[in-house]
Amino acid sequence: MLPRDEASKAYADATRAVMAQQWQQAYELYLKAWQLAPPNGQALMQAGLMAARMGKKDEAQRLYDQAVEESETVTGERVAVDTTDVPSGAVQTVAWSATRSRSRTGGTCRSSTLRSCGNG
Repeated sequence: MLPRDEASKAYADATRAVMAQQWQQAYELYLKAWQLAPPNGQALMQAGLMAARMGKKDEAQRLYDQAVEESETVTGERVAVDTTDVPSGAVQTVAWSATRSRSRTGGTCRSSTLRSCGNG
């Protein structure tokens, strides 16, 4: 099996682990997907979400930051927070650091999707 195929399998297995609420297994499989076929900002973002679910806030933030960096490097575009799929008012603020290397959201939303955009 080629590394990309193995990465796709690991990602799919991780998604199944999430559905079964097996956070640690999902975390490990998302990281495996990234390791097999980097760059893969989506796998890093998902691993970060799993780390956050397990209470590993520093690890989650590190993975989020790395996901943003990889996504921006690959696409050549800045990353934005897309909150179109969350209830109105769930995300009240989004704050980027001066270097745009870190973001924080405020409000009741527990997750959001990062996407590349051309708006800089």
